[in-house]
Amino acid sequence: MRVALDFNPVLVSSFSGFHAYGKGLLGGFGSIEEKPEFLLFHSKRFARRAAAATQSLGPWAKPASTTIKPRYLQAMWRLSRRPALQYFTGDFDVYHCVHYLMPPTKGRPRLLTVHDLRRHKLPELYGGSKFKTLLERAIKSADHFIAVSESTKTDLRQIFDVPDGKIDVVYHAASRTFQPATETEKPTLKKALSKWTGKPLDR
Repeated sequence: MRVALDFNPVLVSSFSGFHAYGKGLLGGFGSIEEKPEFLLFHSKRFARRAAAATQSLGPWAKPASTTIKPRYLQAMWRLSRRPALQYFTGDFDVYHCVHYLMPPTKGRPRLLTVHDLRRHKLPELYGGSKFKTLLERAIKSADHFIAVSESTKTDLRQIFDVPDGKIDVVYHAASRTFQPATETEKPTLKKALSKWTGKPLDR
């Protein structure tokens, strides 16, 4: 199987949740025996970062870049629905969007991971956001969805009327290097979380 992956948001910032998600996703596939082939679609301005991000992955992870800026691609695809993504990447079996870049894919299914819908649930905190509009377009164009929680799945159903059968919940996994807090660390952690949330933690 060949998977075209929306790689720009993974490369933009190494401190973003999208970077952690994309890195973890590719790392997880890298640990299994039968790997799909990933075509990592991104802007050429991030070519150096893409090379560094894929250096340890192997030949199954292949960067596929374009010199066209993402905002221009969005405009082209919104107005004319051309060219199809295959023009930049070659053929593939499925496109996986982890942000909002949802291109025409010439008969191939489009999978969208939705991390949250906070801009729709809490509009008073965000106001008019271009990302909200872009995500709405991506949701309307997607063929299937990954929600990172049952709450996000419920939001997709309630806000966008996405049928239950089109959504799979796949929780974020902890890193292999993750270590739970020790008994001596727990009081300090509870105190910090209580201060951050404004609520006491009894457990």
